[in-house]
Amino acid sequence: MDAMHFLSFFIFASAFIKSSQSLNATDCASHYRRPEYNDIEVECGTTTIKLAILACPVIYTGYNESLLVLNDIIDDPDCTGTLDISVDPPVVRFVFPLNETISCGSIFRTISAPGTGIFADFSNIQTVNVSGVVRSNDPTTGTVTYNADLKYFYSCAYPLEYLINNTRIDVSGSSIAVKDNNGSFISTLSLELYNDLDYADPMVMPPKGLELRTDIFVQVKATNLTSQYNVLLDRCYASTSPHPTNSSFFNLFVS
Repeated sequence: MDAMHFLSFFIFASAFIKSSQSLNATDCASHYRRPEYNDIEVECGTTTIKLAILACPVIYTGYNESLLVLNDIIDDPDCTGTLDISVDPPVVRFVFPLNETISCGSIFRTISAPGTGIFADFSNIQTVNVSGVVRSNDPTTGTVTYNADLKYFYSCAYPLEYLINNTRIDVSGSSIAVKDNNGSFISTLSLELYNDLDYADPMVMPPKGLELRTDIFVQVKATNLTSQYNVLLDRCYASTSPHPTNSSFFNLFVS
């Protein structure tokens, strides 16, 4: 078994549906109600973050999709919401890049904490938290308004430490699905084996296994990362056990 730790940041891909149609109380039917805490869904992806906010409670409160503002950004069309009435109930969708330079005002914070679970041996595990808020923009021009202030908070957590665990040597590679409290994403880390230093000849495992002293070239790759993040191979070892916490292991990175 080969196992490796990787320092990586992952970002989410998503799609959205545009609609030029409007929405009113009659269209909402039973969904026409007061806002609730679970009216927003967050999907954290490898290139974008996607938000879906129930539209009918927004209409009930006196607003529409054009009056929902992401992180106080009003003039950027890439940061505005789009009404989607092709789903039931209808939603207002926001899709924006996960990049510190063009993230529609999202806040990036790096949080450090002691490792737990399979990372219990690590005294420090870092996580990048991306957060923000969608707020209502009250069109009332007078001093007094009867419209409630709507706030929809989102947050995506991206651990910077990963464990890739292959239970046997082959060329199928590995990928990791990660879930957190705010959404889910598929990381883009992969591990593949080759016969040559140029990584052009993929290794095919013989039925009886490899001969002793066979050279193996390992390619570890992460895609869709921005230039500000890098991959660090922290540890590489082999073991006869599929569990990374097993005490019997043989380090492959040696001086």
